[in-house]
Amino acid sequence: QVDPLNSDQVSDAILKSDSDLVFAFSWSWRIPSSVVKQKICLCLHPSNLPSYAGGTPIQNQVFDGLYDSKVSVFKMTNKLDYGPIYMQCALSLFGGIEEVFERITSIGRSISEQVISDYVANKLKFKEISTIPEHPEHYSKIRGPADSQLYLNDLKTISFNFLTQKIKILLNPYPNAFISVGDNIIKLKSIKRIKKVKPDYILLSENIEYDVKIETKCVLILEDGYALISDFELLKAQN
Repeated sequence: QVDPLNSDQVSDAILKSDSDLVFAFSWSWRIPSSVVKQKICLCLHPSNLPSYAGGTPIQNQVFDGLYDSKVSVFKMTNKLDYGPIYMQCALSLFGGIEEVFERITSIGRSISEQVISDYVANKLKFKEISTIPEHPEHYSKIRGPADSQLYLNDLKTISFNFLTQKIKILLNPYPNAFISVGDNIIKLKSIKRIKKVKPDYILLSENIEYDVKIETKCVLILEDGYALISDFELLKAQN
């Protein structure tokens, strides 16, 4: 079994194979330059490259309010997420992360079949990208767990639909959206729009201590009304 973090093992396994095409789809590690030079290495990236090259492109696009994206399949070079484009197909980022993954998988499968067909027919062609990412600021930031924190005061400027999309796109396997309430961390799984706050509901506000339990019905104040946290995971904050 090849260790993906061991570039020598990866390089040897590929170079010893009879393959001409290398599909590095859903691959989170760099392909050694020795392989890129000798094989046709193709990478799939869920953005309209060169836009949103880099880490966690799906979440970065959604958090920027961009839902109409593309799946880009390109020939790899020594630069991260940069190379001549084989094909770009429309991709919707609406819905949950699993839905988006299913769309990417379907599109990737279709493009892969076309790649093989074109290669066999000696019709494999690529289009150069004019913009070359040269500096770290040209790449999207890889989102970490801390980037998934939402603040109660900020939620007052966010609509219900936008917050719903943020929560869905940050479901597993990514660090879930969460809020801190006292010494509790509430990982948000889903929310429900409500018109009225019932007497047994807790209306969450910044800088107020709450004794939150798993059965507690917590309500968020949003730009366009109230949202009941209908599904969540409760954790204790690490001191």
